[in-house]
Amino acid sequence: MSPVFSLEDLKLFAAIYQWRAYNNKPLDKLVMVVVSKEGTFAMVIEDMALFNTQAYKIWGAEGNDLAREYNGKLNRKTQVIYETVITQVAKVLPTHGIGLYKASPGLNVWKKMVYNPLTDKAVETACN
Repeated sequence: MSPVFSLEDLKLFAAIYQWRAYNNKPLDKLVMVVVSKEGTFAMVIEDMALFNTQAYKIWGAEGNDLAREYNGKLNRKTQVIYETVITQVAKVLPTHGIGLYKASPGLNVWKKMVYNPLTDKAVETACN
């Protein structure tokens, strides 16, 4: 099990978004949450136009390219640690208009997971 969102979760999120759009349901507060051994994470659409454009690519010919982009080098590693998976997801989701957030153990404080290319790590930053 992934400690954070998988590519299949992103596809499900896009399908929910597209269904809601097709049925004229509100889209402005669409969030997906996953609880894992590594914590509670949320995907939040931050750039609706970018997400809308990228969501349609999931179902098209670009699907295989998306899998390679989303998983990065993870499939080629013999040993993958949770931190590496979280970093990869934090790196890719913003290119789809999505922010990745992590909750505190009490679920009362959320921090945004931001990819830092200088350290090649995901860092938690305070939310506004």
